[in-house]
Amino acid sequence: MALILAPYNSAMRLGMGFNSFTQQLCINDAVKLEDGGEAASERVLRPQYKLGTMSAADGGANISQVVTWTAKFVDRISEVTDSMNISGSLEIKADSLGGGGGAQARFMDSNKFKESDINYFIQVKVTNELLVAPNLTQFSPIENVPPSEFTRVYGDSFISGFTEGGEFNALISIKLKDRSKAKEFGGKLKMKMDRKVVQVDAEVEGDVKSLESSYEHETTIAVSWTGGGDIKDERVKEWTLETLKAVAMEFPEHVMACPMRTNAILTKYTGLKSFWGSQLKGSPLDYENAGVYSAALLDAYMDYKIMWRNIQTG
Repeated sequence: MALILAPYNSAMRLGMGFNSFTQQLCINDAVKLEDGGEAASERVLRPQYKLGTMSAADGGANISQVVTWTAKFVDRISEVTDSMNISGSLEIKADSLGGGGGAQARFMDSNKFKESDINYFIQVKVTNELLVAPNLTQFSPIENVPPSEFTRVYGDSFISGFTEGGEFNALISIKLKDRSKAKEFGGKLKMKMDRKVVQVDAEVEGDVKSLESSYEHETTIAVSWTGGGDIKDERVKEWTLETLKAVAMEFPEHVMACPMRTNAILTKYTGLKSFWGSQLKGSPLDYENAGVYSAALLDAYMDYKIMWRNIQTG
């Protein structure tokens, strides 16, 4: 079964209730250790797996890493938010409130995205370890909480661990003066950014190198990263297509030296035996279908924003 993840923030605590649809924190100690103890201490965390080891820079102990590289054209904002584990509900709320959802939810400029002819998304996810609390199994209900308040108080899941590593995201939005050349430009951009391309013939290579100067266009680059420390060395003065690719390729090595928590691991209450044995009346909502609909609503909301702005300026 795939992990349920939510972007990490420093207010998160083990055993804390969580609403996976709105991605809001709920009550502390919704779930406790099997002996009834609180899970606030992170000494209960245990690393879960070791895949694909890399040697540390100093030649010391091996560091496990799982690296996922994504580079693709995107037509919908929901494709980006889904890749970043940001719910459509949170993104809509953050946008309507002017950025209250945090740095990750404000990663991209939705207006630039919708106005551009080409949007190209690069993501590097690096997982050094999964830190889980296997003994966090005792659901801890509060007396006198009515069934109607279950979701507000507890959410639908709880925080059972964290992923540690790093994540690099870059969104390249390009608006061409001649929109009829979007397909041609996109093909050359894909070749330029493809990490699997090692050699190309001289004619094509020269054509790729002159990509940015061959077309009249406006380029907007949005970049965010977690982990890896200072990933830009003295050679990177500004974000360009070349520097983006170079930094993204080297990102796993930076994360090896400087990892951070990137996501919280969520577990549904319904997966706990103690939840079914509790005397609490009420049950968590199931957001499986709602998550799909919220992604579609996010795309519709962004279309609405552009139309509304055009009407006001028309």
